[in-house]
Amino acid sequence: MRKRFIAGAKCKGCRAEDTTYVIYGEGEETLHCVKCDFSEKKENEVVKSIVQEWTPIKLRDID
Repeated sequence: MRKRFIAGAKCKGCRAEDTTYVIYGEGEETLHCVKCDFSEKKENEVVKSIVQEWTPIKLRDID
């Protein structure tokens, strides 16, 4: 997991600026506010789309 503050972001709960951080986990991210304890969990769409696009391929020998 990784924690990262978002510069200039406003909290969705209290609308305070520069109090928001995101915790990145495996396939999800959680938005938090240090001022009002707001939190919102959502699935990381980028990670989800990369995993869905992954398709194994078969390699064959070239004679």
